[in-house]
Amino acid sequence: MGIDATDKFVEEVETLITSEVFVSCDVEGVRNTFPEILHINDALIRMGALFLAVKKSKPGHIKWLHRQLLAKGLVKNVKFIVFTEHVLDLQDFGDIAWRVANNVDPGQDCYYAYDKNGKQLYGMAIDGTRKYRKLDGFERDWPNTVVHTKETIGIVDEKWDKLGLGRFIISPSLKYKHQLYTGDAVAVEKNE
Repeated sequence: MGIDATDKFVEEVETLITSEVFVSCDVEGVRNTFPEILHINDALIRMGALFLAVKKSKPGHIKWLHRQLLAKGLVKNVKFIVFTEHVLDLQDFGDIAWRVANNVDPGQDCYYAYDKNGKQLYGMAIDGTRKYRKLDGFERDWPNTVVHTKETIGIVDEKWDKLGLGRFIISPSLKYKHQLYTGDAVAVEKNE
Protein backbone atom coordinates (compact mmCIF):
# COMPACT_ATOMS: atom_id res chain seq x y z
CA MET A 1 0.00 0.00 0.00
CA GLY A 2 1.32 3.44 -0.85
CA ILE A 3 0.21 6.78 0.46
CA ASP A 4 1.29 9.88 -1.45
CA ALA A 5 1.49 12.64 1.14
CA THR A 6 3.62 14.98 -0.99
CA ASP A 7 2.65 18.46 -2.12
CA LYS A 8 1.22 18.50 -5.64
CA PHE A 9 2.31 20.56 -8.62
CA VAL A 10 -0.48 22.50 -10.35
CA GLU A 11 -0.65 19.97 -13.19
CA GLU A 12 -1.06 17.10 -10.70
CA VAL A 13 -4.07 18.51 -8.89
CA GLU A 14 -7.33 16.91 -9.93
CA THR A 15 -10.47 18.96 -10.05
CA LEU A 16 -12.48 17.82 -7.08
CA ILE A 17 -15.96 16.82 -8.14
CA THR A 18 -17.05 16.03 -4.61
CA SER A 19 -18.63 18.61 -2.40
CA GLU A 20 -19.76 18.86 1.18
CA VAL A 21 -23.26 17.96 0.02
CA PHE A 22 -22.17 14.56 -1.32
CA VAL A 23 -19.35 13.69 1.10
CA SER A 24 -20.37 13.76 4.72
CA CYS A 25 -19.98 12.54 8.26
CA ASP A 26 -22.74 13.20 10.76
CA VAL A 27 -20.33 13.90 13.61
CA GLU A 28 -23.01 14.29 16.28
CA GLY A 29 -24.84 11.21 15.04
CA VAL A 30 -21.63 9.18 15.17
CA ARG A 31 -20.84 10.41 18.70
CA ASN A 32 -24.35 9.73 19.96
CA THR A 33 -24.62 6.29 18.36
CA PHE A 34 -21.11 4.98 19.00
CA PRO A 35 -19.62 6.14 22.32
CA GLU A 36 -16.54 3.98 21.67
CA ILE A 37 -15.54 6.47 18.95
CA LEU A 38 -13.80 8.98 21.21
CA HIS A 39 -12.37 11.39 18.64
CA ILE A 40 -13.29 12.36 15.07
CA ASN A 41 -11.21 14.34 12.58
CA ASP A 42 -13.09 15.19 9.39
CA ALA A 43 -10.71 17.97 8.25
CA LEU A 44 -9.77 15.97 5.12
CA ILE A 45 -13.23 14.61 4.34
CA ARG A 46 -13.50 16.55 1.05
CA MET A 47 -10.24 14.91 0.02
CA GLY A 48 -11.73 11.52 0.84
CA ALA A 49 -10.40 10.70 4.32
CA LEU A 50 -12.11 10.48 7.70
CA PHE A 51 -10.22 9.63 10.91
CA LEU A 52 -11.87 7.96 13.90
CA ALA A 53 -10.17 7.13 17.22
CA VAL A 54 -11.82 4.05 18.70
CA LYS A 55 -11.63 2.24 22.03
CA LYS A 56 -12.08 -1.37 20.91
CA SER A 57 -13.79 -3.74 23.32
CA LYS A 58 -15.04 -6.78 21.41
CA PRO A 59 -13.95 -9.15 18.65
CA GLY A 60 -14.58 -7.75 15.17
CA HIS A 61 -15.31 -4.31 16.61
CA ILE A 62 -13.76 -2.24 13.80
CA LYS A 63 -15.41 -4.26 11.00
CA TRP A 64 -18.74 -3.99 12.78
CA LEU A 65 -18.35 -0.23 13.33
CA HIS A 66 -17.36 0.32 9.71
CA ARG A 67 -20.43 -1.47 8.40
CA GLN A 68 -22.74 0.29 10.86
CA LEU A 69 -21.42 3.76 10.00
CA LEU A 70 -22.10 3.16 6.31
CA ALA A 71 -25.36 1.22 6.64
CA LYS A 72 -26.89 3.86 8.94
CA GLY A 73 -25.82 6.64 6.56
CA LEU A 74 -23.73 8.39 9.20
CA VAL A 75 -20.77 8.44 6.81
CA LYS A 76 -21.46 8.99 3.11
CA ASN A 77 -19.19 8.79 0.06
CA VAL A 78 -15.91 8.96 1.98
CA LYS A 79 -13.16 7.02 0.19
CA PHE A 80 -11.17 6.04 3.28
CA ILE A 81 -12.36 5.66 6.85
CA VAL A 82 -9.22 5.38 8.96
CA PHE A 83 -9.66 3.82 12.39
CA THR A 84 -6.97 4.56 14.99
CA GLU A 85 -6.41 3.82 18.64
CA HIS A 86 -8.34 5.97 21.08
CA VAL A 87 -5.16 7.46 22.61
CA LEU A 88 -3.93 8.96 19.33
CA ASP A 89 -4.07 12.73 18.78
CA LEU A 90 -6.15 13.01 15.61
CA GLN A 91 -4.94 16.57 15.02
CA ASP A 92 -1.37 15.32 14.43
CA PHE A 93 -1.29 13.86 10.92
CA GLY A 94 2.38 12.88 11.30
CA ASP A 95 1.50 10.67 14.27
CA ILE A 96 -1.54 9.29 12.46
CA ALA A 97 0.63 8.30 9.47
CA TRP A 98 3.27 6.77 11.76
CA ARG A 99 0.88 4.71 13.85
CA VAL A 100 -1.44 3.62 11.05
CA ALA A 101 1.46 2.62 8.78
CA ASN A 102 2.92 0.54 11.61
CA ASN A 103 -0.38 -1.05 12.61
CA VAL A 104 -1.78 -2.00 9.19
CA ASP A 105 -1.40 -5.24 7.28
CA PRO A 106 -3.06 -4.23 3.98
CA GLY A 107 -4.24 -7.77 3.27
CA GLN A 108 -6.11 -7.94 6.58
CA ASP A 109 -6.78 -4.39 7.67
CA CYS A 110 -8.02 -2.67 4.49
CA TYR A 111 -11.47 -3.80 3.43
CA TYR A 112 -14.97 -2.85 2.32
CA ALA A 113 -18.29 -3.52 4.01
CA TYR A 114 -21.29 -5.09 2.31
CA ASP A 115 -25.01 -4.65 2.85
CA LYS A 116 -27.37 -7.54 3.60
CA ASN A 117 -27.80 -8.16 -0.15
CA GLY A 118 -24.06 -8.46 -0.72
CA LYS A 119 -23.68 -5.04 -2.34
CA GLN A 120 -20.39 -3.31 -1.57
CA LEU A 121 -20.81 -0.14 0.46
CA TYR A 122 -18.71 2.88 -0.54
CA GLY A 123 -15.76 3.65 1.71
CA MET A 124 -12.74 1.48 2.45
CA ALA A 125 -11.90 0.84 6.08
CA ILE A 126 -8.28 1.11 7.13
CA ASP A 127 -7.90 -0.50 10.54
CA GLY A 128 -4.89 1.28 12.03
CA THR A 129 -5.56 0.14 15.59
CA ARG A 130 -3.35 -2.03 17.75
CA LYS A 131 -4.14 -5.71 17.24
CA TYR A 132 -4.97 -7.98 20.20
CA ARG A 133 -5.03 -11.74 20.64
CA LYS A 134 -8.51 -11.75 22.17
CA LEU A 135 -10.13 -9.12 19.95
CA ASP A 136 -8.33 -9.64 16.65
CA GLY A 137 -6.81 -13.12 16.79
CA PHE A 138 -3.35 -11.57 16.50
CA GLU A 139 -0.88 -14.11 17.89
CA ARG A 140 2.49 -12.34 17.69
CA ASP A 141 3.93 -10.01 20.31
CA TRP A 142 2.94 -6.37 19.87
CA PRO A 143 5.71 -3.81 20.44
CA ASN A 144 5.23 -1.03 22.92
CA THR A 145 5.83 2.62 22.07
CA VAL A 146 9.40 3.56 22.97
CA VAL A 147 9.65 6.37 25.51
CA HIS A 148 12.32 7.35 28.00
CA THR A 149 11.83 7.38 31.76
CA LYS A 150 11.45 10.62 33.72
CA GLU A 151 14.93 10.02 35.13
CA THR A 152 16.54 9.71 31.69
CA ILE A 153 14.69 12.78 30.42
CA GLY A 154 15.87 14.74 33.47
CA ILE A 155 19.51 13.70 32.96
CA VAL A 156 19.46 14.68 29.27
CA ASP A 157 17.71 17.97 30.05
CA GLU A 158 20.38 18.82 32.66
CA LYS A 159 23.23 18.06 30.24
CA TRP A 160 21.63 19.58 27.12
CA ASP A 161 23.62 22.84 27.08
CA LYS A 162 26.92 20.93 27.47
CA LEU A 163 26.18 18.51 24.61
CA GLY A 164 26.34 21.07 21.79
CA LEU A 165 23.02 19.99 20.32
CA GLY A 166 21.71 23.49 19.68
CA ARG A 167 18.50 24.99 20.99
CA PHE A 168 16.83 22.99 23.77
CA ILE A 169 14.12 20.59 22.59
CA ILE A 170 11.52 19.16 24.95
CA SER A 171 11.73 15.36 25.00
CA PRO A 172 9.39 13.73 22.46
CA SER A 173 8.87 10.97 25.04
CA LEU A 174 6.62 13.29 27.04
CA LYS A 175 4.17 13.43 24.13
CA TYR A 176 3.89 9.64 23.90
CA LYS A 177 3.87 8.58 27.57
CA HIS A 178 0.06 8.39 27.65
CA GLN A 179 0.14 6.03 24.65
CA LEU A 180 2.13 3.31 26.43
CA TYR A 181 0.54 -0.10 26.76
CA THR A 182 0.84 -2.31 29.83
CA GLY A 183 4.19 -4.11 29.80
CA ASP A 184 7.71 -3.19 28.80
CA ALA A 185 9.16 -3.51 25.28
CA VAL A 186 6.42 -6.02 24.47
CA ALA A 187 2.88 -4.82 25.14
CA VAL A 188 0.92 -7.12 27.41
CA GLU A 189 -2.83 -7.55 27.14
CA LYS A 190 -4.77 -7.18 30.34
CA ASN A 191 -5.77 -10.54 31.86
CA GLU A 192 -3.00 -12.40 29.98
